[in-house]
Amino acid sequence: MAEDRNRLEPLDRSSIVMAWLWGLFILAGVALCVLLLWKVVSYREDSKFGRYLVPQNRYAPITPVRGDILDCRNRIMATSTLAYEVRLDCTVPEDSLWNNNVSRLAYRLATELGDRTFEEYEAILRRGRSNGNRYLLIGKDLTQLQINSIRKMPIFSSGRYHGGYLEERSQKRLYPYGSSARRTIGYVRDNVDSANSRMIGLEGNYNDYLHGKDGRQLMRRSDFGMIPVTDKGNTRAVSGVDVRTTIDVDIQNIADEALRKAIGRSELIEKSCVIVMETKTGAIRAMVNLGRDREGNIGEWDNYAVRTAEAPGSIFKGAVVMALLEDGYITSLEHEIPTYGGHWKYNGINYDDTKHVGKQRFPNGKVKLREAFEMSANNPFRQLICDTSHYGTNPARFIERIKGFGLIDTLDFDLKGCTPPFILEPSMKKRTAKGFWDGGTFPRLAIGYGMELSPLNLVTFYNAIANDGVMMRPYLVEAIQEEGREIESFKPEVLHRHICSKATADTLKKVMSMVTSDKGGTAYWQLHGAVCPIAGKTGTAQRVFRMSNGRYGYNDNGVESQQGSFVGFFPVDDPEYTAIVVIWSKPSASNFFGASYAAPPFREIADKIYCLNDD
Repeated sequence: MAEDRNRLEPLDRSSIVMAWLWGLFILAGVALCVLLLWKVVSYREDSKFGRYLVPQNRYAPITPVRGDILDCRNRIMATSTLAYEVRLDCTVPEDSLWNNNVSRLAYRLATELGDRTFEEYEAILRRGRSNGNRYLLIGKDLTQLQINSIRKMPIFSSGRYHGGYLEERSQKRLYPYGSSARRTIGYVRDNVDSANSRMIGLEGNYNDYLHGKDGRQLMRRSDFGMIPVTDKGNTRAVSGVDVRTTIDVDIQNIADEALRKAIGRSELIEKSCVIVMETKTGAIRAMVNLGRDREGNIGEWDNYAVRTAEAPGSIFKGAVVMALLEDGYITSLEHEIPTYGGHWKYNGINYDDTKHVGKQRFPNGKVKLREAFEMSANNPFRQLICDTSHYGTNPARFIERIKGFGLIDTLDFDLKGCTPPFILEPSMKKRTAKGFWDGGTFPRLAIGYGMELSPLNLVTFYNAIANDGVMMRPYLVEAIQEEGREIESFKPEVLHRHICSKATADTLKKVMSMVTSDKGGTAYWQLHGAVCPIAGKTGTAQRVFRMSNGRYGYNDNGVESQQGSFVGFFPVDDPEYTAIVVIWSKPSASNFFGASYAAPPFREIADKIYCLNDD
């Protein structure tokens, strides 16, 4: 019996140990089940465990089709189309698939895309494979027809997980008229509605209309990648609507061609712009901005028409005459002004204008206002506003009169980034980046210095003269359309009912026509005999630039940078269009005048528009 008990004791101990092991195993299993259940119940998207326990669902945005930008006759200036980019993960295809098909793929790509030879494509593919390139670019900006063919090519037809085929779809913006009005139309990338997206021009300012409304689609991860699934939270994308502009493509192309010729004739030109405005409405029919980059290429790099505000020079003399007429200080273009032999002194500063009003040219010592305006003399205008019986004792009254003409208004325009106008005032005694008021400021104002005006501000002012004193708001967009149906419209808007009397406007029209029709006029040789009679004013102004000593100034040992301009309207008797051409020169010792550089393209534009309307 004792021997039997001794034989059973080891067996009982083994059973006990096994029982304990089984118990611990069962407890561990229960604990694991509880843990897994807890992980499922408390799942969060960033959980390392949860992402393997629950299928990955997420909403993917659906980008809507962007609306078109149209000209005033519904011709498409900017539109969108689908574009594809194809890449290859060269590490995915198995050796047999790769080795048997890489040459065939290279041949098909060369045949379909045509941008590289078979040998070049094969070299690119094999190099990508040997380098382990997981994102090899095959082609971009591909059309739907091209992508349909590419999907069937060897290796690619095996898909993403066996062939390494990667495809991305986006929207590509197309411009049927090339670079014409490109800076005005603006830029957009892929119609992405994001604060980080850089959009300029009309594309940016009217993005709320053009972009449309994003949709969303629930996507689920699967063995075949992310696949769409039905969900009540899915929403369809709503396409953007179209923006119809005031631009007339025919006039835009005329202005673009004329300005390209002008800038192409001289390496001296740095940048230039043209604005053509419809006189009665303020509608912008053309806006061209051309400049040179560092390599000398001509293109639309910035919107100089609204963003560049500098001293206008003699173009401002029209505002001086308007002020004098409105305040009754002069009543006729025959008003005589003493010449003082071309030498005049004010606040201890000598002003020499012998070129225009010297003794040899005016031996009787007097010049008529119309003559001074035609030849764009300087001293007569300095004298007129500084006369103590005019504004000499109260320069602030002259500046308030100028402000009343709307010249210093910040325009509510359809493009962002317009540089606000500026003019020095007697209260500005402290030195600033824009200058300060001193003893020579008032005479400088008379000839367009001590102020900053953009081409848009200037053409808006002169358009009011052409429009009998009524200042119209310049505008670029006339309607919002959906599938050809107008859903919102923007009508012409009067900014100032009368910046001057009709009599004053008529007087200015008359003297501006003399600039182009009388032999003494600064633009006579460029504009007389034009197909359409033109009235206008030339302007030349020195620009501040960085000199060789690192400082900023107007003259660097005879080297200057100039702004040449011509602003006018046509036909003279019943103006239909007002336009401005402004050309900026690089620093140079060469002569540069508004009449020589800006008037010829203006004439070409006016002649062709006039003939266009006759047709």
